[in-house]
Amino acid sequence: MGALAEHLLHVVPGFVLHVIRAAAFVWFLPGLGQGSDARWLRLVLGLALGAIFWWIGDRGSPAVHGTGHLLLLGAGEFLVGAAVGFVVQLVGAVLTVAGEILAQEMGFTMSQVMDPLTGTSTQVVSQLLQVVGILAMFALDLHHDFLRALAAAFQAVPVGTGFDLAVLHERHAALVAAALEAGVRYAMPVLAVMLVLTAMLAVLSRAVPNINLMEFSFGLRILLALLMALLLFTEGMPGLAASLQAITGGAAALFVH
Repeated sequence: MGALAEHLLHVVPGFVLHVIRAAAFVWFLPGLGQGSDARWLRLVLGLALGAIFWWIGDRGSPAVHGTGHLLLLGAGEFLVGAAVGFVVQLVGAVLTVAGEILAQEMGFTMSQVMDPLTGTSTQVVSQLLQVVGILAMFALDLHHDFLRALAAAFQAVPVGTGFDLAVLHERHAALVAAALEAGVRYAMPVLAVMLVLTAMLAVLSRAVPNINLMEFSFGLRILLALLMALLLFTEGMPGLAASLQAITGGAAALFVH
């Protein structure tokens, strides 16, 4: 029993820390939902990933000096997993930003629906683009890049070791700025077309004062914006894929020195 207890003390803390990091990472993954069923799914997936990375690793444990030290190590592992998961979540934020801009131009800012993934009310266009983004993640194999990012974090920051918080904050800020820029850039062609349409309607209203623009301008803006969004989904997919892959690459290099 003494040998078994000593072996468990050598193995169990490392296994628990692996699971904590993987569970924190999974908690931020987009597309899994936030309901009670989704929480169990995230818990099981985090446990499975933690067990896999523990098994393919050295299966050892860092030196643990008491319960307080173990809790402190667990907090550090949670921060590492959450940091990688947050960057992965920025992949979906790109299309969310683009959807908010398109909703503003289409006049849908007052139209909101309940998002089944997050449990919060969002713009209709944003929810549409989020669904397209989740499908694009699988089509571009970005879900494999997500796992590679977590594996890179395990390699760069082994379980139980520290990291530079200032560098992590700097890289997070750069990736957030890149995600916002990518969302605005993706929506820019639609903004340009809508600006031209607004100018044409303004000239038409001055040329024909008796025309009632409210009868057809609202529907025309929606139709044109949807057609442009559809065009972006096809012709603009290479640029969008490059932006999303750059963010996932940033997640993989988050802790690389």
